[in-house]
Amino acid sequence: MCSGYSPDDLRFAILDQTPGKDFVYVIDPISCSNREAWVVQLRDIQHMQHEFLLALQDPRKFNTSTRDEGWGKLFV
Repeated sequence: MCSGYSPDDLRFAILDQTPGKDFVYVIDPISCSNREAWVVQLRDIQHMQHEFLLALQDPRKFNTSTRDEGWGKLFV
């Protein structure tokens, strides 16, 4: 997926959206495989946080919907 990119092209930034903070983290992976691993992990964390927020907002609706089994077990 990343073949042909120079090392500088592999860098990406993450913006901290915490109220009152203006931090930007620049991730500079050594290789394409490291970059892909970072992206996969960050997407998993983002998905988990989104699912957790949905569960906090409406636990009953969250339990009855078709969600990942692991999350459903936490909120029984």
